[in-house]
Amino acid sequence: MPGHGIDFDAVGRVLLIVLALYVGASVLSLFQGRLTTTVVQRAVFDLRQQVEAKFARLPLRYFDQQPRGEVLSRVTNDIDNLQQSLQQVLSQVVTSLLSIVGVLILMLVISPLLALIALVTVPISVFVAARIGKQAQPQFIKQWSTTGRLNAHIEEMYTGHSLVKVFGREAESAEIFDQHNETPCSTRASGPSSSPG
Repeated sequence: MPGHGIDFDAVGRVLLIVLALYVGASVLSLFQGRLTTTVVQRAVFDLRQQVEAKFARLPLRYFDQQPRGEVLSRVTNDIDNLQQSLQQVLSQVVTSLLSIVGVLILMLVISPLLALIALVTVPISVFVAARIGKQAQPQFIKQWSTTGRLNAHIEEMYTGHSLVKVFGREAESAEIFDQHNETPCSTRASGPSSSPG
């Protein structure tokens, strides 16, 4: 208040409250990260066990028809990508939901009209995002299919590196790699290349 100076006791109380909130948020964030990591790691561990059991049941004909690199890519890269996606999504879901609820309550308190406008525009944004995601999904599928074929070629070339050197197929291997790496997904051949030798 004018003429009474600064109330340092009140300022100190506010700073202590802010500090307590900050420390509490940090502890809860650490707990959330640990819990999320534990849940995701256990889920991925179970998934890897199921994949291993599935591979043990598959006939040899399947492995003869599939390049080793592509099978390896499905077991390692695809599961790792799933793990990263789950960890990011689970860590953001709770925070996002609480933020939405808090923002909605504050909007209703401050201005019900603006809250109504926001509630009308949110479904439109969700619809547009869903349409974009639906159109982008085939491209993601092509991208990971391409990554699988590229990894298959790389794994086969490194596994059979001695054969590649013996038969002098280094240039051809590099050319096939360039074709896999540079050709657009939509025009690339559907089948993976066979290893030389």
